[in-house]
Amino acid sequence: MHIKITLTDENVSIDPPNFVANHGTSTLKWKAKDESQRFDFDDPPITFDDPHAPMGPPSVEDGTASCMDVNNNTGKTNAPYSYHVHLITRKGKHITYPPKHDPAKDGHPTISNKPR
Repeated sequence: MHIKITLTDENVSIDPPNFVANHGTSTLKWKAKDESQRFDFDDPPITFDDPHAPMGPPSVEDGTASCMDVNNNTGKTNAPYSYHVHLITRKGKHITYPPKHDPAKDGHPTISNKPR
């Protein structure tokens, strides 16, 4: 499953905003939703707020950003990791969503690692 990104003017939305990954290793992928304005991924395309998030380095190929999620969560609840997408509009504007200076973690997109 892909995580879909929609860019409208300079507004960004992520679907689903809170992706739940099964236990084990899987590849997470982000790409533009069909009705989105065109954009390119910046470098890096995805960053996680937790520097110890169990995610491999992100890469971009054919307009899709991806990274490996090594979900070894053995807890009783989902382990959520908030992240940011970095885009370049067709007009050359660099957009980070949500903005890095946004201190509110509520409402940020997350990858939740489901426990075993």
